[in-house]
Amino acid sequence: MSNHSYFPLLTVMALTAAPVGVQAAEPDYLCQVTASERIDLASQVPGVIDKIMVERGDKVVAGQVVARLRADVERVAFELAQARAANETALLARQAKLDFATRKYERNITLAASNVVSANELDSMRTDRDIANQEYAAAVAAFKEAQIELRKAQVELDLRTIRSPMPGVVTERKLTSGDLVRDQPLVVIQRIDPLFVELSLPVSTMGTIAKGSPVRVTFSTPGVAPVDTTITLIDSVIDAPSDTFGARIVLQNPDGAVPAGTKCHVTFDLPTR
Repeated sequence: MSNHSYFPLLTVMALTAAPVGVQAAEPDYLCQVTASERIDLASQVPGVIDKIMVERGDKVVAGQVVARLRADVERVAFELAQARAANETALLARQAKLDFATRKYERNITLAASNVVSANELDSMRTDRDIANQEYAAAVAAFKEAQIELRKAQVELDLRTIRSPMPGVVTERKLTSGDLVRDQPLVVIQRIDPLFVELSLPVSTMGTIAKGSPVRVTFSTPGVAPVDTTITLIDSVIDAPSDTFGARIVLQNPDGAVPAGTKCHVTFDLPTR
């Protein structure tokens, strides 16, 4: 997942300085609207695609299932692990054996003190209790391992389901059902809310234009209304070949009215020098 670097300079100020005493026109710079994030969504594991649930142009939300891989083996392994994790028979049997051995030993302690039960018999009962205790501990450990195996099987099954990590729009569908997936992306998703408006500015405006400077963004796409907003980010490094620096405007786009990829113009209400 990657953010866009600043948009190369496409134009500089088109208007010359006004004569002394005459208000200068607002400077106008060409800009580009881009998606704020893009992800080439791939599978974490290799496999054969069972189904892709989205098409190009579909909107998705974070966590939405985008595709599934065939998972027959993983599903059987999960069901087996589920059965083992739910089986408490061995654990309950070992617990019952331990309880009995403990009660038997404790009942005979007083009898051994009266010489009704020999020391050798009492020692044998103590040994039976200790062995039962170890067997119970082993059963507890096995039961915990079964729970872990169940979680592992669940994770392996879940890996066969590919979900979108962010809200956005599907801009490309690269594979289809039956295709073998290894390390190639299935779909491309781009976040269009918010959008980034990228522009490059001449070094002469550095210090005059800063983070928070008010701007108006006018879009080239017909029917999209201009937006009054502010500069969100100013690069601190100058691009030497073009003698410009980058700037970004973060544009909220909850209704998707502004299409990513459209060109635009940014105007600043700069003070007259």
